[in-house]
Amino acid sequence: MPDKKQTSRKEQSKVASESNRDNPVSKKWWKYLLESLMLFIAVALGFLSDNLREQFVDRKKEKQYILSMLEDLKQDTLSIRQNIDFWQARIKGIDSLRHFLKPPLNPENGVTLYRLLWKMYDFTDLKYHDETIQQLKSGNFGLLKNQHVVTELVNYDLLIHNQYYYIEQSTRDQYIYLRHLQHELVDADNFTISSEWTFKPDLSFHFFIKNDADKIFNYTNELFNYKHFASVLIVNDKNLLQTASKLIYLIHKEYPKLVN
Repeated sequence: MPDKKQTSRKEQSKVASESNRDNPVSKKWWKYLLESLMLFIAVALGFLSDNLREQFVDRKKEKQYILSMLEDLKQDTLSIRQNIDFWQARIKGIDSLRHFLKPPLNPENGVTLYRLLWKMYDFTDLKYHDETIQQLKSGNFGLLKNQHVVTELVNYDLLIHNQYYYIEQSTRDQYIYLRHLQHELVDADNFTISSEWTFKPDLSFHFFIKNDADKIFNYTNELFNYKHFASVLIVNDKNLLQTASKLIYLIHKEYPKLVN
């Protein structure tokens, strides 16, 4: 028969072994390290996934802003060219009007004066397509990773707001003053709106325009000032056109995969 003491020692050893196996403290250190490492990897992958998702969303927004900005710039160049055409034609009209207003006034030039004076009522403002840049200025410039493009966009916007608009407003002020003088010189009720710029056949020349030498002299002088403002505006239009064109080229260069 087995010795009772030997049997008792075996049972105690078995119990101790099972107790050590169920006790977490007895686990080997590498098991804790592995569990910690797996937990760290899981958390890191979660952060990485969120970061990649955020970067994807940001790059998608950046592409949308770049394409939208590019379209705005193309529309700007079209508006600027139209502005240049308008003011060049206006300068020609001013030169012709000043020529026909030289004394003595010739009644035979009534129809020509009528057409030239009527066109002086036209004025045009630059149509600045700034929808995209206003969105960028509201806190989204950080989405554009190319700082050179950001800097040039900001400079372009400042050029329009701080310089061009000032000159345009000065030109408009002169235009308004000129209209006031024109109303003192011309009976505006006798203008007829027509695509052919028709002149009323029963309208006598001296009824149409007041033969007042002082008022005519003052008006022609202010026409010259208006021409000066128009000339300055054209210079700034051409400068703005060049800036917008360079900006379009820069965007194509810095974002070839987005815009090509």
